[in-house]
Amino acid sequence: MLISGSLRQGSFNSAMIRAAGTLIERRGLHVSTLGLREFPPYDSDVEIAGIPAAVRAAKKAVAAVDAVVVSTPEYNGGPSGVLKNALDWLSRPYRHSVLTDKAVGIASVAPGDHGGRLALTRLRETLVHCGAHVLNPDLALAFDADDHLDDAGEITHPAVVAEVDGWISALFGPVTADSGTRTCSPPLLANQTPVPRAGRR
Repeated sequence: MLISGSLRQGSFNSAMIRAAGTLIERRGLHVSTLGLREFPPYDSDVEIAGIPAAVRAAKKAVAAVDAVVVSTPEYNGGPSGVLKNALDWLSRPYRHSVLTDKAVGIASVAPGDHGGRLALTRLRETLVHCGAHVLNPDLALAFDADDHLDDAGEITHPAVVAEVDGWISALFGPVTADSGTRTCSPPLLANQTPVPRAGRR
């Protein structure tokens, strides 16, 4: 499953997610996308009264996949608020989250020297708190994204595509041929340090 942490129409991170999806599909894997626009702000009163339909559908979709790939912009040194809000919803209920033991690959596209590195550090911490297995390595793309997108807003720059493809190969393994069937190895799970998780929020 693919998740962009940006709602912006011309988002660099959404372009990154689309590029990653194409490269994952070439490995013979099914790809789906989860949008964040329909998630309401997390509110435990709303949760108790009845989980919104959009959140129920999102939880069902995440529970059904083997792995999630997320790309987020960096806002004030952290991941986007809409992404954090979605993770807060998906982490519920406590001890029964659809993110528990879920393999998650994380990336960020941002201009400047860091390429969203601060956002990735905080996103990894949040996902570990949610019980997810965050895959290694992560990917921080630092460039002026306007110079690396084509007129349709897609990532087609050969060097960037190669870097994303290398990252996908590190997560899911290279494409191999076995009697004409394309397969890949399972995700590589990062070593996790147990982190105490909060109860009701």
